[in-house]
Amino acid sequence: GDVVVVRGVAREWPITGSKCSDFCGNEHLQGIEIEKLYGDEDGTFVPLYNDECWDKPNRTTADGQTSPRYWAVRDTLGAHPKARRWISESTRLPEFMPTQGNENLFEIGSEIWFTPEGSGAKAHADSHPQATAAFQLSGERIWRLASMPEFPHATLRAHLYDSTPFQWAPEVEVTISEGDGIFIPPGIIHETGRSVDAPRGCVASLTVQFDNPLPFGYYRRRMAAIRKAGDGRNMWRLLLDLASGGYLAPSMKSFPFIGLGG
Repeated sequence: GDVVVVRGVAREWPITGSKCSDFCGNEHLQGIEIEKLYGDEDGTFVPLYNDECWDKPNRTTADGQTSPRYWAVRDTLGAHPKARRWISESTRLPEFMPTQGNENLFEIGSEIWFTPEGSGAKAHADSHPQATAAFQLSGERIWRLASMPEFPHATLRAHLYDSTPFQWAPEVEVTISEGDGIFIPPGIIHETGRSVDAPRGCVASLTVQFDNPLPFGYYRRRMAAIRKAGDGRNMWRLLLDLASGGYLAPSMKSFPFIGLGG
């Protein structure tokens, strides 16, 4: 259940050192679109391969902050084989992580965040059951983290944002620099941002969820808390498999969420 920072774990990756503008001019990424987050343009998409896409990155604002942009790599690579090959060749599985179950980790589970100065991801707790690893490709980002409180009822992830009834207080703050990685167990509230004195420009980072190793003991100890994140809807099939050895009774296949893969 600990948050772990590994300094320099991605330092030798080919992709490390890439700034946002490097992605915009990468011909392997033609056709990829990235999503604007927060603010008036939340949920809108712009082309990634565009020489001008970062000339004015600060036009979209949210609560006085500029908005990050986000590429869900896992959702787009099926239609873009050149991008899939580039991601695979540009990343490396850390030596301390098992190969089994993580063979195509960066192709099928990764996200890339583009963070201009003054922006970041709002506080949230992911509803997926896997642990998360984030690798800083360029510049620095500040991470603020806290354990999920044990809510007496289900709640949406958005209820954990600042300015909502369930405000939170960070327990840990750490700065992740180029080539560093941070590993986060499920059900941890986290937000990211740039320091107030950060250089102008946009920095990039890669986030991935991994299945092996699975934190079995952590699930048992923290289930009262982590099942409340998004009501744990993405966890139910995994938990059933863990409890039953993988057997799914026919009567369960139509049960909400249980019959879904993943």
